[in-house]
Amino acid sequence: DVVPNTVQYEALSMLQYEEGIDFWRLYAAGRMSRVMISPERINDFEEFLLANQIPYEVAIEDMEGPIEAERQSLRKSRQKRATALPRVTPDFSVFWSAAEIETYCTFLANTYPQFVTLETMTFSPEGRRIYAMKVSSGAVFGQKPIIGMESGMHAREWASPPTVLYLLNRLIENPSTRTELLARVGWLIVPMQNPDGYEFSRSTN
Repeated sequence: DVVPNTVQYEALSMLQYEEGIDFWRLYAAGRMSRVMISPERINDFEEFLLANQIPYEVAIEDMEGPIEAERQSLRKSRQKRATALPRVTPDFSVFWSAAEIETYCTFLANTYPQFVTLETMTFSPEGRRIYAMKVSSGAVFGQKPIIGMESGMHAREWASPPTVLYLLNRLIENPSTRTELLARVGWLIVPMQNPDGYEFSRSTN
């Protein structure tokens, strides 16, 4: 964690283009920014901070431990979902694969055809389907105002797909919220716009 002043911030911000220096967040001068440094760049980065008199604090000494713990958690969750999805309440606290996301969306379209249709938009360069979920009630889709949502545009944008999956669950599978959310509008939702990049970021450093 680093907290640069105005002059220091200008120098620090230039490092975001350097290999091995990964800004988790880069805020304005006077605010705490967080940076992950590869082992090969630690000495260089510390020398830079000292030379520019930028105060810093090590928040996580070694990221491998937390990453491995997350990997084990995902593996256990995936094993459970392999036999249960989509017949049980979906677990939105973990990150699903692109295939699991598509399986759930297909399940929704097949189980609730009166509320949702799944339409293929195109296929990714690696052959993964990119699709849209059209959700409506009480009228032909398009006769009401439409709210559009897209997610998964960037490879490392892991938080947006479960957000829209949770919304789809509330729109379609939850009767208490479905009536209210579909009363005046329709929804056009693209759950995963960049499945190739998403899967690459899940399997590659």
